[in-house]
Amino acid sequence: MQQRHSSMKQLSRSPFTELKIDREFVHDASSSPKKLAILTSAIAMCQKLQLSSVAEGVETESDRQQLAALGCDVAQGYHYSRPLSEEMFMLWMQERGA
Repeated sequence: MQQRHSSMKQLSRSPFTELKIDREFVHDASSSPKKLAILTSAIAMCQKLQLSSVAEGVETESDRQQLAALGCDVAQGYHYSRPLSEEMFMLWMQERGA
């Protein structure tokens, strides 16, 4: 018989170091109380479990500010750049002094 675990039990036992937060909960979260509650809770959980929070789908300055206010560690999305080839990414990084 296969043993089943709850999602929370699996979460507590998994050896991961970061949690990626889907764009569905990131973009325009301030316009939806439910999205904002999920986003806020996910970032708070990361902080308490000492995991890095990675938000995807950051499309506007408002999205970026919301994540910064909540203490999100890493943000990615069109607000920063469209997808780039490796060559273009290296150029993009050089332009920013990174």
